[in-house]
Amino acid sequence: MLFPPPKIGRRIIPESNQLTSLIPADLYYIQVAVPGPFQSALTYCHDRPVSPGIRVKVPLGSRKVVGIVTGHSEQANVEPGKLKPIETVLDSRPLLPEDILQLSTWMSRYYLHEFSSAFMLALPAALRKEQPAELPATEMVTLTVAGEAISHDQLQRAHKQQALLIQLQTQSPCPLSGLKEKGHSRATIQALEKKVCSA
Repeated sequence: MLFPPPKIGRRIIPESNQLTSLIPADLYYIQVAVPGPFQSALTYCHDRPVSPGIRVKVPLGSRKVVGIVTGHSEQANVEPGKLKPIETVLDSRPLLPEDILQLSTWMSRYYLHEFSSAFMLALPAALRKEQPAELPATEMVTLTVAGEAISHDQLQRAHKQQALLIQLQTQSPCPLSGLKEKGHSRATIQALEKKVCSA
């Protein structure tokens, strides 16, 4: 008994939906200046807006590189299948102000050099990598008005507190790390603080 050959169906997607169906509607198109022989910023996508002047970590071929956001676009200028997402937003606020971004864009176009060069040169060397932009907080110790008024003689029986008081009356404020290097422990600092408060 012969069976008819199976029918092979083909679903045709309307041309207007072929591009948009592959990209979620809530993505933002971000222009990023990345190191390489590019004459303009490359387009990446992200699930929220990213302000120009912020550093981002993005895929570039087989590598991960640090780039600088230069702006946004209403639509992608690459095929949907080739659009790559921003991997990490490195900064909480822009490192490059608007006027520096404009100057860097002008320089890149005027000198017809690698597009990202002017943007990268506007940053310190450490920030061209993934180094954090915020400096680590330094804990400082300082004397109050009451502390400055205390006499050394009031601490004759507390030699460590007396030495700490002399140090702070000579240099105040003083980094906590610097006091520890000179042998003043946190316990001594807290004891002197109580003495000042009770004076």
